[in-house]
Amino acid sequence: MTKSPLVPLSEAMKTLTAQLLNVTPEEACQLEFHRQFFEAIMITPDDDEVEKEDKTIEVGGIKVDISIVRPPGQKDKVLPVILFLHGGGWSVCNYKTHSILLVTLANACIVFVHYSLSPEAKYPLPLEECYAALCWTQQNAEAIRVDTNKLTVLGDSSGGNFSAALTIYAKEKGNDGIKQQVLYYPPLGTTFDSESFKLFENDDFLPREQVIYYINNYVRSKEDYLLPYVAPLRASLETLAGLPPALILTAERDVLRSDGEEYAHKLLKAGVPALCVRYQNTSHSFVLPTRPHLSPEATAGITQTVVWLKSQWKENLTLKV
Repeated sequence: MTKSPLVPLSEAMKTLTAQLLNVTPEEACQLEFHRQFFEAIMITPDDDEVEKEDKTIEVGGIKVDISIVRPPGQKDKVLPVILFLHGGGWSVCNYKTHSILLVTLANACIVFVHYSLSPEAKYPLPLEECYAALCWTQQNAEAIRVDTNKLTVLGDSSGGNFSAALTIYAKEKGNDGIKQQVLYYPPLGTTFDSESFKLFENDDFLPREQVIYYINNYVRSKEDYLLPYVAPLRASLETLAGLPPALILTAERDVLRSDGEEYAHKLLKAGVPALCVRYQNTSHSFVLPTRPHLSPEATAGITQTVVWLKSQWKENLTLKV
């Protein structure tokens, strides 16, 4: 097992983690407790709010666990499908931390990918696992009753990185199965010197040094910084041309804000339809719930996602929040 260096938490996050988990501020910076912190603060919905089936799949020699999530009572209905790639700095979070978001989107079928976390798993394995899940979904569409003409990849934060990278990776392999991409406040570059990185480098929740820590957990070496599969902002316009339409949500007070907005501009230059919306008065991870109910900003972000997908799929899609 790869040992990770201490997480460079802000003083505020050290204190909060220590209080919540009853550990010392020094222990709060250990990755083990950082993972426990996110499980502790997220809301978990009741199990009966969705129908969930867990599977271990294998495609091309790559094994990965997935969860297939459907709305109750729609077992036999063919639904649009969302390949969900969760965030957490490539290093933390899981189905439990993101399940409330799945419920809000579960008027489609969700294929949640339990990709391997870093630093235990390094690039390219987690991305290859995401691609295996995509291929399996395409190959088993009839069995799991999904319409792959309405196949969206959606991810938040590092899951947004995976989602953007996966569309490029799939294109390079001749797989045009992804029809839409939805990216929530994604990290897409590796220069860490954009306007938002400078403005919010000392943010309490996600400071600049923590972003660098996370990506270094994921990559094998800094040579990987140059790869479009790691940093989609480095992709050429030729590489981006022909990718699926994109919806990108960014947070006003977020070091990663510029990444998403610059990527949207680059997609548009490459001829890819892209809508980028900055949510004012929000911080990183604003779509995820850390209190009994979704915040108004989270509800707005999810509503916009559903409306955008509805327009892409050209069908009615009821929102449940």
